[in-house]
Amino acid sequence: MTDEGKRMKEISDSITRYYDSLTDEEIEEDRAWGEFAALQLAQTNWPDEDIPWAEKPQQDDSEQGS
Repeated sequence: MTDEGKRMKEISDSITRYYDSLTDEEIEEDRAWGEFAALQLAQTNWPDEDIPWAEKPQQDDSEQGS
């Protein structure tokens, strides 16, 4: 295993240990916060220019400089 592979395994193992250590109450709280965050994101009305992955409409050359 390469150094990068070992590091990725260490990271994965530490994440697994963290989530395995959570109580049922903590898991429920994380789930509730996740749902809240998703609802907030869905209600956000960002202008397209603020969203890097948003498709930009193509302009015809005739529309420019009018």
